[in-house]
Amino acid sequence: MTSSRDSHPNAPALAGAILSEGGQSMPDLWRIVHSNANLCARFIKSGRTNREVAIAELIGEAQDKIRSQFQSLEAQAWIKLCTAAGNTQIGAAMVSWCMNATPAQVWAAWKELERSMPFDEIFFLAARNMNQEFLFVERKLSAYVSHYYADRLKMYVSLAAHPNEIECNMTPAQLSSLPRELADFLAHPAVNIVGRV
Repeated sequence: MTSSRDSHPNAPALAGAILSEGGQSMPDLWRIVHSNANLCARFIKSGRTNREVAIAELIGEAQDKIRSQFQSLEAQAWIKLCTAAGNTQIGAAMVSWCMNATPAQVWAAWKELERSMPFDEIFFLAARNMNQEFLFVERKLSAYVSHYYADRLKMYVSLAAHPNEIECNMTPAQLSSLPRELADFLAHPAVNIVGRV
């Protein structure tokens, strides 16, 4: 992280601002990650023509580069900016890429949104933007279900982050006994774990 006028001679107004290693200010990064998420959500809703798929892939590549910018920003500084701007799922996911981010910081950012969180395109985009270090990494559905009552939010975000890598190792009887909210989530088109049984 840098905040020197010398490090950004073409933008002297940013003197004293917290900048990423690549010279981006935090408000710029906030705007970029949210604009990218809005574009991706629009492509998902529109049915994704071949041209749109190619554009979405380019956005995905750009997102990888942007995530690297967060590795030079202190988590607490990013959290303060997100609190001031208004907490979002995308902002919460990006906490996971910040320098010195802790699990407590990452999940506190998500918990701010938990009560009003729909399982929509933005939720799935945010989950897929998470640093894998902060997610459950089990590969069997039963292992995720065991977290339902103790760590439900982390379970949902982890399932949404990589649904195609999870094996449905539960019987139809076990699946039918799941809480309705969880069963609906597992049947969601973006997850579709139950649909693969």
